[in-house]
Amino acid sequence: MASPDVGSSFAYFTVMTGALPTGLQKPTVTTTNAAALAGGFLVTGQYTMNAGSGSPAYILDADGDYVWAFTTPNDVTGAIMDYAGTHMWINNANVPNTGAKVRRVAMDGSTNEDLSAQFTGANHQLTVLPDETVAFYAADGSAEGCSDIKEWKNGTVRTLANSQRALGTTGTEAEHRNPSLFVAASARPLCRL
Repeated sequence: MASPDVGSSFAYFTVMTGALPTGLQKPTVTTTNAAALAGGFLVTGQYTMNAGSGSPAYILDADGDYVWAFTTPNDVTGAIMDYAGTHMWINNANVPNTGAKVRRVAMDGSTNEDLSAQFTGANHQLTVLPDETVAFYAADGSAEGCSDIKEWKNGTVRTLANSQRALGTTGTEAEHRNPSLFVAASARPLCRL
C-alpha cells in the first residue's frame, strides 16, 4: 500500500454488514505480473436493464473477492465512495429521462438515503468531491438530451453549464460530458470576453 500524503492520516476499519446478494459471480483475475499491480479496490455496479429485483453496487478487492455490496431497486451505472470512506453514492442510468434514482448509503449499512428528488434528470454517473459536493449531468429539458452540468451541495442544486451551449453544438454529439472533467475548470473563475 502506498503511504498517505504528508499531513494526512488514515485508519483501517473492519465493517460487517451482512451476507452478499445472491447471484454475484466471482470474476477471474488474470495477470502476467501480480507484483506490478497497484493493488487497491474496484468500486463499481451492475447495470441490468429493467432491473426488476434490483442491481448491486459493490467493491472488489485485488483478488476479485466481493468485500462490500448493496442492492438497489434500480439499475446501477454510478457507484462512488465519498472521500471520507463512510458512504457510497449510487445512481441509475435514467435514460430516457424517466426518473433519476440517487442513493447515499453508509458503508456500515446504518443509513440508506434516497436523494432522488434532489437529483432531477441526473443520469449515468456522479462525481463526489472531498466536501461531498456532487457534480452530475442531467437532462436539460430539451430534445437535445442530457447536456446540463449541475452541482448538488447540501441539498441545493444549481446548473453550472450546458455543454451544448458552451461548445456551440446541437444534437447528441455534446451529450454525456463527464462532470469530473468540468469540476477542475469550475473551481477557477470563468473568463469574460
